[in-house]
Amino acid sequence: MTITIVDAFGFFFRSYHALPKLTSSDGFPTGVLTGFVNFVHKLVTDPHIDYLVFCADSKGKSFRNDIYPEYKAHRKPADEELLQQIPVALAWIEKMGFPLFMKEGLEADDMIASLTADARAKGMKVQIFTHDKDMYQLIEDGNVVIMDAVKNRAIDEAGCVEKFGVRPADFIQFQSLLGDSSDNVPGVKGIGEKGAAQLVNDYGNLEAMFENLDAITPPRLQNALREGQAMAYLSRKLVTLKTDVLHAEDLRYETFRLPDEHPIYKIKEDLEAYGVTALLRRLDKGSSAPKTVPKTIAATPPETKTVSGDGFDAIEVLDAAKLDEIIRSIPENAIVAFDTETDDLDVKKAALVGFSFAWESGKGYYVPLGHRYLGAPVQIDLPMAKAAIEKLFT
Repeated sequence: MTITIVDAFGFFFRSYHALPKLTSSDGFPTGVLTGFVNFVHKLVTDPHIDYLVFCADSKGKSFRNDIYPEYKAHRKPADEELLQQIPVALAWIEKMGFPLFMKEGLEADDMIASLTADARAKGMKVQIFTHDKDMYQLIEDGNVVIMDAVKNRAIDEAGCVEKFGVRPADFIQFQSLLGDSSDNVPGVKGIGEKGAAQLVNDYGNLEAMFENLDAITPPRLQNALREGQAMAYLSRKLVTLKTDVLHAEDLRYETFRLPDEHPIYKIKEDLEAYGVTALLRRLDKGSSAPKTVPKTIAATPPETKTVSGDGFDAIEVLDAAKLDEIIRSIPENAIVAFDTETDDLDVKKAALVGFSFAWESGKGYYVPLGHRYLGAPVQIDLPMAKAAIEKLFT
């Protein structure tokens, strides 16, 4: 079982800067709203997701401001066009029937960490859609990954090491030294990413660093630590996520399950009012998804997986030899329908995620190429896919 947790504000901020600036007929900004409904559609039609939860910061200060009054004090106000869209998107989350965790005095990060800890204790896997590097401390290979919604990729332990030079298990110590300018966490003045990674990899934690202070080289790191000891320990308190801020009444997983009806239809009138109708048109035409959300099916042999319903079989193909066999079975004079699945509506930015084809009534084939999520199967590589598409187009 997999629970998907979305850092709502993180998604809104990231997509605002990544997506086109669209507006409704009366000039209301809709770029974030458009990206959000497409994102929700992607999540609810993913058969590997069992539970879905959104978390967001509430207004006001958190307990971290009691520890350090300057916490988040230097943040610039968000753009007005983004601020206009956020309340609409938050309202849509609740209208669609998804849990939205917003609690006074708590940050989304701590609620996400608490949900993750509880899910892991129950034996579930977790994927977290966020762009907040604080979440890297939660990564656990095979169990917890960070998802980048815009780049459509999963970040595991190797991804953490590649980006920052330290393992997720050491990330709190790393941030204690480095600090975080976006949250105004001070860290240790004079220590950058490379220096922080070196110290963490050599000594493991702050206590060991300060116990062996005289042995630390080069001298500039030793001096920086000596002068910044108090700030290092203060920063560690600020960057350590809480895992116990939710209670039993919050953790009712039956309310986290994906709905049977596609949630987009629950906000149909709002979408029409804001002119965010492209996805609705696709759904109504039946070209992308039925009105009900498909559920996870039992596993079948690794080369194919079949989803059946309403007299139609949708067959997923993961094996290159099987794909070649299927294409070779197409009659010479058959009419073949072909479609692509991409990660963006903008053709200049879109990357291929998969393709589908069909030539007989009641049956179609889907070939995933770029699906990245916790538990994603090994997929056919691009050269093999290109060869298969060339055969199809003959």
